[in-house]
Amino acid sequence: MTSDNRKKLKGTFQKCRATKSSAHLYQPLTEIPEPPDYFGEVARLEWNTLFTEMIPLGVLEVVDLPQLRSYCFYVELIEQCARTVSESKTYTVVITNKGGHSYSVPHPCVQMINSATLIVSRIASKFGLNPHARLKVLFQKPDAVENDPFLMAINRNSNKS
Repeated sequence: MTSDNRKKLKGTFQKCRATKSSAHLYQPLTEIPEPPDYFGEVARLEWNTLFTEMIPLGVLEVVDLPQLRSYCFYVELIEQCARTVSESKTYTVVITNKGGHSYSVPHPCVQMINSATLIVSRIASKFGLNPHARLKVLFQKPDAVENDPFLMAINRNSNKS
């Protein structure tokens, strides 16, 4: 999608600022790429689900692949850590120091889950994978605006202000 099209959808397009070249800078994805070999079952499932849903929207490009790989990797990491904590049936572990004193600390996987969740949330918001960010992505789909009278009216009203 060209920057002019994005501006039209956002209602910020001005003819005097139109770009001279409408050439697309990046290669859009039209089919699901193969997931990396190091992905486990959970990451592969997330990869296929993600691309099955997102490719028809026309918002993914080849340059997005590294972030999407990270997203799927961390989704699997969260799942593995959650499984480990669940199997241990405790959120803490007991550590004994050199002096022989034992004390309880949070399970290391809990911290990994927290860190991975922050990364997943950050990436998800960039690609419209949460309800708030999804609205931004859906309003950038050109066919939806051109064929939907409601969306066209919204854009007309935003051009007036």
